[in-house]
Amino acid sequence: MTLSAFAPVAFGAELTTEQKWQALVDAGIFDADGTGQGAQLDANMTRAQFTKVIVKLLGLQEVSDTPSFDDVKGHWAAGYIEAAKRAGLVDGVSDNPPLFAPDNEVTLEQLAKLVVEALDLEQSTDAVSGKVSDWAKGYVAAAVKAGLLPASSDYTVPAKREVLVTATYQAREIEEGKKVTKIESFKAVGAKKLEVKFSKAVDTSKAQVSLKKGSIQINIAKITYSDDKKTATIELVTNLTKGDYTVTVSGVEANPLQATVSVEDEKVSRIEFVGDKAPQDRNNPNIVYAWLKVYNQYNEEITKSVVDNNKLSVSSGYPTTTVDNTGKVTIQSNTAFLIDTKVTVSAVHKDTGVYAAATYTVATPARVADITIDKLYNSNGKTEIDASTDLNTEQFYLLVTAKDQYGNTVSDVTYIKNDVVVNVTNTSVINVDWSDATKGEANFTTVSVDGSSKVALRLKNGTPTQSAGVSQVFIYSKTTGRSGSIQITVKDSSKIDTLTLEAPALVVGGETVEIPYTALDQYGKEVTALSAFQALNVSVTQGTYSFEKDYATGKVKFKYSAPSNVTSSTTVYMTVQTQTFKFTQLQFTVQPDLKPEVISGVDELKYALAPGAKTTINRDKIKIYDQYGRSKTVEDIKGAYCVQLSIDSGANNVVPSGTLINCVNNNNNYTIDNNVKSIELQGTTNGSTTFRLKLIKASDNSVVPNSDYTFTVRTVKRDEIVGYEVADIPKLYANGNTDHRKALDVTGLLADGTKVAIPEADTSYYNVYVTGDLGYDSATDSVYANAWSGDPQEKTFTVVVTGNTNSGSQVITKSVVASIAPPEAATLELRKNGVAWEQGSGYVKVALANAANAFNVAVDAVKVTDQYGVEMTTASKFANVFVSNVRDVNGNLVGNGTSLQGLQVGWTYTVTAVTQNGKSISFKVIVQNP
Repeated sequence: MTLSAFAPVAFGAELTTEQKWQALVDAGIFDADGTGQGAQLDANMTRAQFTKVIVKLLGLQEVSDTPSFDDVKGHWAAGYIEAAKRAGLVDGVSDNPPLFAPDNEVTLEQLAKLVVEALDLEQSTDAVSGKVSDWAKGYVAAAVKAGLLPASSDYTVPAKREVLVTATYQAREIEEGKKVTKIESFKAVGAKKLEVKFSKAVDTSKAQVSLKKGSIQINIAKITYSDDKKTATIELVTNLTKGDYTVTVSGVEANPLQATVSVEDEKVSRIEFVGDKAPQDRNNPNIVYAWLKVYNQYNEEITKSVVDNNKLSVSSGYPTTTVDNTGKVTIQSNTAFLIDTKVTVSAVHKDTGVYAAATYTVATPARVADITIDKLYNSNGKTEIDASTDLNTEQFYLLVTAKDQYGNTVSDVTYIKNDVVVNVTNTSVINVDWSDATKGEANFTTVSVDGSSKVALRLKNGTPTQSAGVSQVFIYSKTTGRSGSIQITVKDSSKIDTLTLEAPALVVGGETVEIPYTALDQYGKEVTALSAFQALNVSVTQGTYSFEKDYATGKVKFKYSAPSNVTSSTTVYMTVQTQTFKFTQLQFTVQPDLKPEVISGVDELKYALAPGAKTTINRDKIKIYDQYGRSKTVEDIKGAYCVQLSIDSGANNVVPSGTLINCVNNNNNYTIDNNVKSIELQGTTNGSTTFRLKLIKASDNSVVPNSDYTFTVRTVKRDEIVGYEVADIPKLYANGNTDHRKALDVTGLLADGTKVAIPEADTSYYNVYVTGDLGYDSATDSVYANAWSGDPQEKTFTVVVTGNTNSGSQVITKSVVASIAPPEAATLELRKNGVAWEQGSGYVKVALANAANAFNVAVDAVKVTDQYGVEMTTASKFANVFVSNVRDVNGNLVGNGTSLQGLQVGWTYTVTAVTQNGKSISFKVIVQNP
């Protein structure tokens, strides 16, 4: 049930009983006592009064219907009592006649029952000391345990209003606590697994989980949530080791949730022998077999790792006793074992001394007696096969469990092959990996499923060609005739059945656009396979179309390239026929080719310069708009148009410098195009210069009408500068005059507040003084810090800048923090750089030739910045780079997902790069040539 809301200011703090009562009164839940005489905490309360409190507390509405109890008709609380009765919260004191006794007093045990049920608490089996009715013991125990009632020597006595106030207030506190997500428990549940239990379901789309051991970031392999979203199981890449692990969960509450658990190293907790029969070897009666399993403290079988690490010793009293990593114990005698001979075998873990022994009875050689086909398995999680699936490359298996006549699991695939017969009912639909199909012999193998080795039979393409249909696979035991079977359905190949096209918002001549679409196959599923789109029959009246796989999203782009030299609006008709012979048509208009119309401004340009100071017109900062109102750059119009800079007036005040290129036949103008990236403007003599930017059509050197943008830059006299301002100086790394120095940013000010650019490294405008371990480099106009020994790690210094003006000196003081803490990674972000030729949200694209070296990809693609704001550029910035989730062009996991051998265009993989201080970033790499 949901409790009604209280005013937030009233709750959460530690209050007196009187204050709690007042808060309940303010919330409309409590009345003083109906007489206005105050809290009266020593007074008793009637059943009617407390029923009203419960109804108010739960936010229930009064019920005005005929009451269920005869003695409440006309009573002031009749509506509250009926509401509580219908909610199952109260009972009467008599059934015949139905009576409630509204004016009787509430006892402590009655109060306990009402509040416990209102909060949906479980009754408690804890012992209750004090007088209590049998029916009330569970309620009273639960109420005392939850802090709703104080311990009492007698719970049958009337409850004082003080107790009622405290119980009601505490009930609200409990209910409020349920609304806040908390970590209820955090513990190790496996050698690689940690479990987080939450107090309520979490939004898994928002929850962000990270894990640290001390200060070291731990790599998480995967996180699995329970169906009720209240439990998260964290699986690590490697085993847990002794120490404290801290989990942080952000995104579920305003503040991150944290919990810490102390973990021990994995250890052997028990050894268990399996079965009681020791079958003879099929070919050598001197050998018999037994089986054992080794478990860790989490009850996980760890036989393989223990044996592989040579930590298990087995003995039997016979000349040779060995164990393999499946737990199969081989006991060899110098003479043949007789049937029914007793053989005792023991095992001990070398490190812990954990010991086990068992006595076996020698039996006839084991044969596969029972076999089951457990399920269809694909490492990529696929559960369906269609006729287009190439089973010779896409690995689907039948997982098989084989047992001998003694109930032992048979894992030797050669034995299974020899002991069973395989039959496939329709080999045109499905086939298996045959050894000799005429004899029903198939090649069994083993595959790893969730870390465990499983016997499997691989499926192959149907013959002579793969076709849709149904086939059954039977596996028979030769010795018992018992069989396992499974029915395999191969669906018809996914084909685009329903295709809906939408007209692009704008199609311009000579440009390529994407056509929005919805493509569903004959089963109603979204189609993402490139081959399905390439099978469409498309006709278009003008222009061309193409399909391109978008490896970032896994979908297909439907592209249309409009014809060039379009001078007037042209209607284009497109018709598409699907493989299921359905037609869809699309009509859209191709507009005339792009024409840049106007230059609207230049970003990051300074308009007031001291003599000798410079400002730059950068190519990518010129704002251009075409006839459709789209923002364009010089790069977008290169070849067809360029931008010309000319001077309207004041030619000697601010002077351009750069390369003259004849986009037009006028050597007095400067040009910015695809070859010239920028033009500098330098202040020379006092006064203003008005500049004009124009768009020039390259084909005929004509000026685009009305495209001009004019702006004025002026050179100010030095004596016009009345003051200065200095930008804050970031934290310095104290290692001398190196890359960690910080440039001073000093700007002049005019009387009207206009900012004036000062010439770089011209300190005649101002003087710089530093204190302590600080240094100043006048050549670069930079401040740096020299190292010191010992504590403190950080020091604060002062930089004094004295600006020179006609009215005197202006002293500006800036504090700067320096630290001797060595640089370490602070932020990691993806970027387009080096081998990463494109970067998007969470991914980079890398050419095939460069993609196999994941470490180099991480070095280029990840910008690592230290705590001083300086980029860390050396490869040593990363301690480890891990590869996972390697998938082919169809999205299938390749092998175990960690090898980059055999990479092809269209494959993807995940890189997790970990810095020396444990910070990490994970991103997808898409193998795609530029």
